[in-house]
Amino acid sequence: MRADLKLRFEAAGIMECELQREGCWRDNALVLAHSKRRRFIETDEDMREVDLACDICHGDIEILPRAEMENIVRNIIASREIKM
Repeated sequence: MRADLKLRFEAAGIMECELQREGCWRDNALVLAHSKRRRFIETDEDMREVDLACDICHGDIEILPRAEMENIVRNIIASREIKM
């Protein structure tokens, strides 16, 4: 699934961090930031609900309360010009 998601991001032209928080590494150390924490992912749909984030920004949202992290990721997904 990760390989498929990577291809979808490339096809959509998303090649740098979508979070852009303070200290962002932009296009370095990119990871998939899921809306749900790993232990709460239950479906393939949950696995696909991701944004592209640098490791710094991903770490920033990982420490937030679960609902806040979900909202951040979902808002980024909703605001994309290109739907994946």
